[in-house]
Amino acid sequence: MNFLKKILQSVTYFAKNKNYLFNFFIVSAIIGVGISYSNLYLFHILLVIYVFTYLLLYPINKFSENFLLSKYPTRLHYIIFFTIIWYSLMLIITENKFYGIKYLSFIIIGNIIIFIVVQKIKMISQLKNLYKTIAIIIIVEIIISLFESVGIFRWPISRLSENVVYFGRVNEITTILNESFSNFYVQTMPTGFHWNPNNLAVLMGMAFPFFIFHKNKWISIFGSIIIIWIVVQCGARLIFLSFYLMIFLSFLIINKKNIIVPFFVTIIIIFCSTNGFSLLNGKLSKFNEIQSFTFGLIGLNQPSFNKNNETSKTGSIALRKELIIFGINSSIEHYGIGVGGGNSQNELEKIGGIGEKKIMDLHNFWIELLMEGGIIFLLFFISWYCIILWKLFRIIRICKELMLSYLSKSSFVALSGFIVSAVAPSSVIYFFPMYILFGFSISTINIYKMNYENTPSIRY
Repeated sequence: MNFLKKILQSVTYFAKNKNYLFNFFIVSAIIGVGISYSNLYLFHILLVIYVFTYLLLYPINKFSENFLLSKYPTRLHYIIFFTIIWYSLMLIITENKFYGIKYLSFIIIGNIIIFIVVQKIKMISQLKNLYKTIAIIIIVEIIISLFESVGIFRWPISRLSENVVYFGRVNEITTILNESFSNFYVQTMPTGFHWNPNNLAVLMGMAFPFFIFHKNKWISIFGSIIIIWIVVQCGARLIFLSFYLMIFLSFLIINKKNIIVPFFVTIIIIFCSTNGFSLLNGKLSKFNEIQSFTFGLIGLNQPSFNKNNETSKTGSIALRKELIIFGINSSIEHYGIGVGGGNSQNELEKIGGIGEKKIMDLHNFWIELLMEGGIIFLLFFISWYCIILWKLFRIIRICKELMLSYLSKSSFVALSGFIVSAVAPSSVIYFFPMYILFGFSISTINIYKMNYENTPSIRY
């Protein structure tokens, strides 16, 4: 018994005084499906360990302090409890209980991530540690994605990998190649740790502002160019669209002595949008898509060399419009109350899906919240989102602490860009980096209020 007691004391001390478990947990959350077997992720294992350790270390008799985090200067993290309670109550009216419970489990896991980040990060040193941990694993993923984008490597746990069968999953690549107009097009689509190109592109969009505002101009410029390249290779046009918004916001809040960075990156974005100022002349199909998409947005004639031959009737944009209309109409039919978590899929199954491929996901996070959570939840979530953006913006305007200012700017622009990029994947409800970004942003606000609101600046 004494031996077990000593082990327990050692584990307790280690967990309280070291960041290893927290760092491993964050890394596993960013990697997500990238290290998994079937539906079991490395993240799931570390989540159980972390939650068990937390319950061991923090007594339930201090519920308000340890579980409601009542001593924190803001109540932004209360979105966790509201969301879980709301979707739990929605189970009462949910038609397909299985989908509803599955969706609720996704929400609980995601909100636990927010809770862990907010609870752990109380000082600027801890926020720096979190930033460095995230930066390291994202740089690793960028390197892997670069290799994938030129067709010389493929992370094995990917829907575009033949080796995925060794990890308890079905081989999809054969069907995808048969349906594609070009094998090379598919084989050079990076997925990184995130299973499919759109999810990877969303993460790259989140990382983009952290490069833009970096104090080292060379890291800033080359990092931004690499991210733009990866997103173009992903064929993620909606993520590319979010770059326009993020670069515009960057011009407004960046330090004037670093204005050369967003200016240069803007030239790169325009280069991609115009098929290399027409110098590429339709030779690269993914640049053709970006040009076609951009020209369509501003009403210019479509270039004739788009090899996808995507028309307004059969293309993915038209399909997304159908899904948006379906989601809004379904919300109206249910009087704005919502159909319950995960039950947009149930409603789509009733009509046999949308489009030729019979799509069963809404592919739009905001419409998903409207249709499933209802208009009340959507408005509440949007209000919460805007409050975070406003508080980050206030920190940008008045904070003189350089590191906190940098992280505030990056988080503000990343969250702004996510408004657009969240509609790219089939769903982001189980996209763990989103929850990390939420927790990171809340922690940044809390740290400013606790440590810097009425104190002089400290350089980093």
